[in-house]
Amino acid sequence: MPKGIFLDTRLINYINMMAKLNTWNSYNIENIKGANLFKFVQEDRLLEFLRTGCLWFSRADKFGDRMECMRLSDVQKDGKINVEKLELRKRKHLITCFHENNSESLAFWDTYSESESKRRKYCLVFDRILFVKFVSKHSNSSLMNLNVYRMIHGKVKYKTLAGQSVEELDNPRMFIKHVAFRKERSFSYEREYRFDIQLRNEFLHDGINYEIGKIDSINFKILINPLLSRREYKCCKDFIIEQGYEKYLQESKLNKWLHPESY
Repeated sequence: MPKGIFLDTRLINYINMMAKLNTWNSYNIENIKGANLFKFVQEDRLLEFLRTGCLWFSRADKFGDRMECMRLSDVQKDGKINVEKLELRKRKHLITCFHENNSESLAFWDTYSESESKRRKYCLVFDRILFVKFVSKHSNSSLMNLNVYRMIHGKVKYKTLAGQSVEELDNPRMFIKHVAFRKERSFSYEREYRFDIQLRNEFLHDGINYEIGKIDSINFKILINPLLSRREYKCCKDFIIEQGYEKYLQESKLNKWLHPESY
């Protein structure tokens, strides 16, 4: 085969491989009621997004739910969970989570605040349909060195596996095609929407900063946690303005009910 033809074939194969690598597939997106995706973030994650257009994808074993990515086969005959097998699988999933709804939820603001430094003081709000289209079309270099198996986005299904009988677990309705999209029913209030990068091998770091795209090309708003004190709320607002991102600020609809003295 002539050298030039061989190089052209290799280039075409590389292009096809990269196109496949950067393809997001949808799952469980029927009958979604929420028009928006809410991303509750701490200050450093917010700045990372604003300055670089990157969102943090965390390794699944870093989440609070210890039964992330659990399969039916992980439930042994004695009812115990095969923890070692489960933990191994979780280290192959990089996930970023959103709250799917039409408006912000007061209860959700502080759900995952482990400490003051990690408190979710801000929320990124995206138009769900536009955001999914944008992410799906954006060519991303963040995955170049990762052995990606597949990339899925969609709603989480809430099904309880722990404590179920063998007969109940054998019921077809308990089957979940993609393990990263199953959570225990007790978490159903979250109305979670996920983007999941599944790898063929274990990932050795806590997560990755995944490039979404230039923020000027993305339709989004920034909300500030209305549960903050009046002084803290003002400090956060001033901080966003000082950083030069005032045009993205949107007043929380809940703020005037919690801080009427400001109006």
